[in-house]
Amino acid sequence: MSFFGKKTTKAQAVSKSVVMTTGGKVDDIVSALIENANDSNKEVKSKITESLKDIGRKQPELVLSSCIQFIKTQGKGKREHVVLLLHLVIQLLEFDLYNISEQLAIHIIQMALGEMTKEKNVEPEWQGPAA
Repeated sequence: MSFFGKKTTKAQAVSKSVVMTTGGKVDDIVSALIENANDSNKEVKSKITESLKDIGRKQPELVLSSCIQFIKTQGKGKREHVVLLLHLVIQLLEFDLYNISEQLAIHIIQMALGEMTKEKNVEPEWQGPAA
């Protein structure tokens, strides 16, 4: 242990939750909606996205931080799902950009930079929303 404390490994940093919970049942609902947001049925996918937008307008920090957490911990290999969540993040930020906390803004920036620089090749469908 150094003077500054224990060194955090990359695995520990990724697994550390950034979700800003409310302590209510809505936390679990948002998590379930995000996990199922990329349903194969277009109508279900649309309803889930609309539900997340509605909740996000009332609880932007919960939905935004939950999207970030999903992308960081479960997004690998789920490009279409990640793109859908990135578009949701953009829509929620356009709705309520100036009322999110500085801490959440930092997490969003870190996630976006990570997504933009993940691949060597330029892939606009995926990297565009992260930009």
